[in-house]
Amino acid sequence: MPKRQIDWQDRAMRDPYLAGSIAARSYEWWQEITPEQEADSVGLLGEARAKFVQGWQEEMDEQEQERDPKHVLFEEYEQMAREYEKGDPAAR
Repeated sequence: MPKRQIDWQDRAMRDPYLAGSIAARSYEWWQEITPEQEADSVGLLGEARAKFVQGWQEEMDEQEQERDPKHVLFEEYEQMAREYEKGDPAAR
C-alpha cells in the first residue's frame, strides 16, 4: 500500500497553527485567497480557526522579513565575517 502524503488540510484538524504556516508557504501574492477562506475550506471554527490564521500570518511575516534588503545584507555581512575569520586557505 503506498504511503499517503499528509497535506496541510489533513494537518489542520490536529495542529491548526502548523497547518496555517504550511498553507502560507504555498501562497503566492497573485492569489486572491485569504487565510480565512483557507480556514473555511477545511471547516475550522473558533480557537482552531484563530490558531490557523495566526500560523498563516506569522509565516507571511517571516517570509517578508527574509525578503527585506536590510536582512539580506546583514546575512551576507555575517557570512563574509565568518569566512574572514577563517583566513586565507592558501596561506595555511
